[in-house]
Amino acid sequence: MVGFSDSLENQILKHRFSILKCATCFMFVGLSSQDPLDDASGLSEPAQAGSLYARVRTTHTTGTSWQVADATGVTIDNAVIITFPTAGNVWGTMTHFAIFSGGTAGASVLCSGQLTASKLVESGDTARFAAGALDICLK
Repeated sequence: MVGFSDSLENQILKHRFSILKCATCFMFVGLSSQDPLDDASGLSEPAQAGSLYARVRTTHTTGTSWQVADATGVTIDNAVIITFPTAGNVWGTMTHFAIFSGGTAGASVLCSGQLTASKLVESGDTARFAAGALDICLK
């Protein structure tokens, strides 16, 4: 189950009523060692010096990063592999993912969800999501 943040709910409302236009619609996928929560107060990304952690930029403006995932049209997923930089040191056990409006601290969390299985990311590991692994839906 993916939770949509208050920030994204407001953006959807503004977009639907043509108040907010999306010119460059980039989104960034990140990892967290705990539930980010709707307001991002629980977010815990790898941040130690030398970690080489960075959020991964995606875009839906070209249709190459996200796709409709099921026949009902209510679920989307990542159309391509999402690959993080190789860990420079131990990132810890990642339990959640989040999608952000930007690549740096202070960007809004748009939605987040729990990973199917927690993953310990150690030095030299490359975390990735296979194509189709991130399912996002409104229900």
